[in-house]
Amino acid sequence: MRRVAFWAIAYFALNAAIPFFAVYTLLFADAGLSDAQITSLLAFWSVTAFVVEVPSGTWADLVDRRLLLFGAGLLLAATFASWILVPTYAGFAFGFVLWGLSGAMMSGTFEALLYDELSAHGRAERYAGLMGTATTVQILAMLAAIALAAPLMSLGGYTLVAWVSVAVALVHAACALALPKAAPTTPTTPTEDAEVASTVWSRYVRTMRAGFVESTRVRAVRRLVLLSAFLWSVSLVEEYFPLIGRDQGAPAAQIPLLITLTVAFQAVGTAFTGRAALLRGRWLAWLLLLAAALFVAGLTDPLSVADSVAGRVALFTVLGLAFGIATMITLVVDARLQDAVTGRARATVTSFAGLSSEAVTLGVFGLIAAGTYVTTLAATLSVLALLLVVLAWFVGRWTDLPPTAKAPTP
Repeated sequence: MRRVAFWAIAYFALNAAIPFFAVYTLLFADAGLSDAQITSLLAFWSVTAFVVEVPSGTWADLVDRRLLLFGAGLLLAATFASWILVPTYAGFAFGFVLWGLSGAMMSGTFEALLYDELSAHGRAERYAGLMGTATTVQILAMLAAIALAAPLMSLGGYTLVAWVSVAVALVHAACALALPKAAPTTPTTPTEDAEVASTVWSRYVRTMRAGFVESTRVRAVRRLVLLSAFLWSVSLVEEYFPLIGRDQGAPAAQIPLLITLTVAFQAVGTAFTGRAALLRGRWLAWLLLLAAALFVAGLTDPLSVADSVAGRVALFTVLGLAFGIATMITLVVDARLQDAVTGRARATVTSFAGLSSEAVTLGVFGLIAAGTYVTTLAATLSVLALLLVVLAWFVGRWTDLPPTAKAPTP
């Protein structure tokens, strides 16, 4: 199990150990794009993932999941190369399409591979804790990458940041090949294998239908799919943190360091995912309400402290705490979704959750783009953060699974 944990964490962590993540919105802004145009680029990412999310998830229930994860890493590398080679709106949009494809191929595939591998060894109960650890290591890797972005920017500007990011993405792709091949989720008798070879399309359709049915007709699964979708959509607030820092008066060289604060405190939150998974829904709801309050405080600067360096540090610390709590609860919800899935189309069900998240995210992007025309970006994002207040009510009522809703452990 140590080998499984090591390579799973390595693959997951390197997906975010990208220096470009700290400054790519600044590249777009320096290329002359407005806040609304940058938001439209993020929509390209979301639309692409929306279209291919479930089809790629269904393939992950039928083929070697490691190959899909390897391809996802290659597409991620191509994303950053396209941004620096073609620094125009069209080049940026193309990169977001590649990023959307990469994210869709990884979404559901990684979670299903890890959960099925743990389940095959009788350790399914370790999934929440392992995902929490993987996320914490991923955040720390992101923290190191973001901190590295500042000296890279000083040494070689956006060009050096981009090519270092391409190199990391290629190593990330290579790690996928070291992951174990999870226990098969399809029949393996000789007769069934012969049928499989001649009816690939029918298998594909049956698998997608099975995932759809479980996602929509099994109440516990349906509720957790919806909760996961809305919680992940709120996480897109993070994409605007560099712009928030600039609006608060931080110079460009200081912004990566402020983002480092948010990432560090997020890591603290996700490190407690395993313990949070033991909490009942009502306690998770109270934590989510706390995250909402912190988000609003960090975005709106109610004490007007953003004019000083210390004030900006305080505001980004608050944002980091909020993001850490929200991410921790989202991981707990995702773990309970995996527990609730009992069919063989695990990756497909997880991809339906991802599809739902993309659908919600598209709406959120539209609201943000429209909101920036009538008020500040910070005020617009504060309204979005209040969505957590509504979600807290559902988290308190939908996350306590009855014993019959939990997936059996072999």
